[in-house]
Amino acid sequence: MNYITKGLLLVFCLIFLGAAGASADSLPAPLSFVLTGPVTVSFELPAGELTIPAPHVDMGFGFVINNPSNLVINGAPSADFLAFYNGAFDGAFWAFSSGSTFDAALSGPQLYSGPENTPTFSPGTFSLLGLDGAKYTLTISTVSTPEPSALLLLTAGLSAMLLTGFVFSHSRRRSLITAS
Repeated sequence: MNYITKGLLLVFCLIFLGAAGASADSLPAPLSFVLTGPVTVSFELPAGELTIPAPHVDMGFGFVINNPSNLVINGAPSADFLAFYNGAFDGAFWAFSSGSTFDAALSGPQLYSGPENTPTFSPGTFSLLGLDGAKYTLTISTVSTPEPSALLLLTAGLSAMLLTGFVFSHSRRRSLITAS
C-alpha cells in the first residue's frame, strides 16, 4: 500500500468515527446561573430534569442542593447550600455561604417547573428582590460545550491536512532524488 492509499484509508476511518459520534446521544449542556446585584453568585446545574434525594425536598416549599461543587459568591468558591422555593413560598432561591458571610433569601418568580423531587430549569432572565429590598437579576443560560462528534470531525480534518502535506512533501522529495 502506498502512502496515498494509507492516508485516504485513515481519513475515511476518522470521518466514519465522527459520523458515529454525531449519531450517539449526547448529554444536554449544563445551565449557568449568574446572579448580579449587591452580591454576585454563580453556579452551574445539569440541564434537564434533576433528581433530588428525598431528604433534600422540603414538603410544600421547594428543595435544597447541599455542597454544590461550583458555587462562587463574590468571586470566592463556596460549598454550603442552595435552596429553591416554589411560588407558594415567595419563589426564587436562597444561597448560603458561611465562608463569605452571604446569607440571602431572594424572592421572585418560581425558577423551576415540575415537582420538587425532579425539577427542571429553563433559561431566562429573572428580577429578584432581597429581604433587605436590594434588587438582583438572575440569568439562567445554556453553557456552550463542544459536541464529541464535532471534535472528532475536527481531528479528522486536521489529520487529513497533515497527512496530505506529508504525502506531497514525501513525493516531492522522492521526485527530486530520482531527478538527480
